[in-house]
Amino acid sequence: MTHGLVRRIILANLAVIILAGLGLALVHRGVTSLEAEEQALVEEARAIAMALSLAAATSPTEQAHRLSRLVSRLA
Repeated sequence: MTHGLVRRIILANLAVIILAGLGLALVHRGVTSLEAEEQALVEEARAIAMALSLAAATSPTEQAHRLSRLVSRLA
């Protein structure tokens, strides 16, 4: 495997871990109302898009920037 492929696999796994954490946070918060659930789904979709964007980043600097944005959005 090439170094780039290994890096992308690691980043994709990291994105999955972050999204799983987001899911657990939503369950922990106890989303009950339909409007809150809809907003949570929108946020999760944004996080997925950002995670895919992170996996597609080509340079380590770009990956770091996208990861920082993803983490700040999830916080």
